[in-house]
Amino acid sequence: AGDVLSVAKLAIGPQEGAADLVPKLAQLGADLLCKTLDTLEKGEVLPQPQDESAASYAPLLKKTHGIADFSLPAQGVYDRFRAFHERPGFYAALKGQTLKLLAMDAPRQASGADSPGTLVAVTSEGFEISCGDSKNVIIGQVQAAGTKAMPAADFARGHGILPGMKFEIPVL
Repeated sequence: AGDVLSVAKLAIGPQEGAADLVPKLAQLGADLLCKTLDTLEKGEVLPQPQDESAASYAPLLKKTHGIADFSLPAQGVYDRFRAFHERPGFYAALKGQTLKLLAMDAPRQASGADSPGTLVAVTSEGFEISCGDSKNVIIGQVQAAGTKAMPAADFARGHGILPGMKFEIPVL
């Protein structure tokens, strides 16, 4: 709220997540603050009214914000993963077990038209899961409750996870 004294922009790379941006934004903010205070002291800053139509409210994050919704387009699933995987976490359920999804690759074209949330394949890369736009995402690392993080392929071998199974909405 209030007038704007200065602005800085930062391009977000296609692989960058929230955790990658925190140190960059902290440095950018510190540099901008120093520059703004210097120009303010010299009287070189002219406050500009904020565009209220472009303002948005950011609620506190809840665990439920990090529920994977594979009915979304693959890029949307991937973007939500990048935003939430560090905090509050990104979750899905398989065979009734809630999994925290810890690593995901960018979307790729699917070979078939499986329904969203279907486990298309288990490869050395991890779980290949269909999304709402006939593209797939790859989950590379998972963590079940009370266990250590592990490659998704290893989890599949130890838990009887097979192609054709469906990811579900977890109970958090």
